[in-house]
Amino acid sequence: MDLLSLPVDIREALASVIKNVAETVKVSKIYLFGSYFNGTNTNESDVDIAFFIDDNESLLEAHRSIIKITSRYPIDIQPQIFYECELIDSSGIVGEILENGGEIFFRQSME
Repeated sequence: MDLLSLPVDIREALASVIKNVAETVKVSKIYLFGSYFNGTNTNESDVDIAFFIDDNESLLEAHRSIIKITSRYPIDIQPQIFYECELIDSSGIVGEILENGGEIFFRQSME
């Protein structure tokens, strides 16, 4: 998946979401998955994004912050939020995201 192949409005929204979330929440990785990742999106498609946050963060507070940010955009962004430790035992939906999605953000240091 080449992010440059995404529609301009989606690409610009993703760049802005990533920047704003990374400035607000201790996020280690962000994945794009679903129809926009696999190229089957339509005009009715939502944008599926998985956020993996620092294990010491409050999931509830991270969820509130991310929803507040993603709701600013005129596109339907559907965030899924997980702890970073869930990347280790990647079963269930996390396994599906890792297998069928692509990393669009990585923070090397969680300082």
